This record gives sequence, C-alpha cells and structure tokens, in this order.
Amino acid sequence: MDTKTKLAQGIEAAKSGNHTAAQELLYDVVDADPRNEAAWVWLSYVVDTIPDRKICLENVLTINPANDYARRGMAQIDQLLKTDTEPTVPRVYRARKRNRRSLPILMSTAFWLGLGLLFAVMGVKDIIVRTSELITSRNFPYYITPIQLWYLTIAVAFLILGIIALNVAWGLFVKSKIGYYVSLLLSLGLTLLAPTALLIAETPNYFLVVLAAVLPVSVLFFTIMSQPGFDDDQSVIADTE
Repeated sequence: MDTKTKLAQGIEAAKSGNHTAAQELLYDVVDADPRNEAAWVWLSYVVDTIPDRKICLENVLTINPANDYARRGMAQIDQLLKTDTEPTVPRVYRARKRNRRSLPILMSTAFWLGLGLLFAVMGVKDIIVRTSELITSRNFPYYITPIQLWYLTIAVAFLILGIIALNVAWGLFVKSKIGYYVSLLLSLGLTLLAPTALLIAETPNYFLVVLAAVLPVSVLFFTIMSQPGFDDDQSVIADTE
C-alpha cells in the first residue's frame, strides 16, 4: 500500500473515531515521509498524550511555520505543558511503542483466531462433502431429504461462526471497541452454553465439559483485563477545523 493511500485511510479512520487504526496508518506515513505535513497534522489529533501531540505540532511547524492549526494547537498546549525538548525521532517512536497490544489482548485475539480458523475450515470441508453427497444422490435436484438439509445447514452455520470469530479476532487486534464488546458477549455465551450442551449429551465427556468451561472463562477474563487498551478517551484538546 503506497503512502498516499495510507494517508487517505488514516484520515478517514481519524474522522470516523477509530484513533487506534488512524495512529497505525499515519505513523507508517511519517516513517516513510517525515516531511508529510498532513500526516503530522492528523497524527496530532489522534495521539494519546499532550507531549505526543506537541511533538506532532512541532514537526508541522518545522515543515510549515505558517500552519495556523499547529500554531493554535501549540498555544493551547503551552497553557497546559511547559517543555523545551525539541521533537526528535526517538520520542516519536516511544509514543508509537506505547500503542503496542497488551498480553490480554493478544491472548484473546489468539483464541478467537484459532477458533475462527477451526470452525471456518470445518465448515468449508463439511459444505464440500455435503454438497458433493447431495449432487450425487439419485433424488437431486428434485428432492432433498430433511437430514441432508440439516447437515448442510450445520456446515454453513460452522462457516458463519468461523467468520464471526475471525472478525472478533481482527477487531481485538486493531483494538476496536466493537471487537472488545463482541468478545465479551461471545465468551460469556460460550461459558454458559458450551458446558451445558456437552452435559446434556447422551454420553457426556466430562473432560470436554471442563475444557469447554475453562477456555471461555479464560477468554472472558483476558478480554476484561484488556479493557484499558480499548480506552478511546483523548487527553488533548483537538481542533478539527
């Protein structure tokens, strides 16, 4: 993806309120083009702290001393923060490093990624098998038995669940609050439903029952622990005009 495309996507993410994704894209832009004035301007809007915003605005003024947005932003910051430190590349990279994903986020992401891949592969495999059996049956296409339709429906359901789990993993990885809340709801639902479904089976496997209870509870715990990483509150006053 070229710098121009990343800049456009970063600005769009910032406008839509997805500051985490905007930071990732805009940092890539300034890494490749340190004198990109627009990237520094929008980065100053989505960074997490006042010192980081000051760095961005100082870089804007270095590139274009006449930038009115940066001047007004610096005037606001000077009322809150006094520092003589010049903007340097190491400070910018330290700001980026703080945006790395925490262990609870990575653990939750890994669970949903693994579950999503497992369900998606099982769903695709079963769809291929059931469709092949259906097409080669003597009654097709005039008649489909209820059991054939049921097996095919289950296969499609597994594929859909896999896609949902993969989207949750992606949402957690990019630190989207939607991914966080869906992970909470799904892990809570699995905690309640998975062990119950295994217990009412004709011959319950108690090892699987325990496993089906422990894994979702662990994911629920890790998701709750990852909540600070999804805090979108900004500690700077941003001028969007």
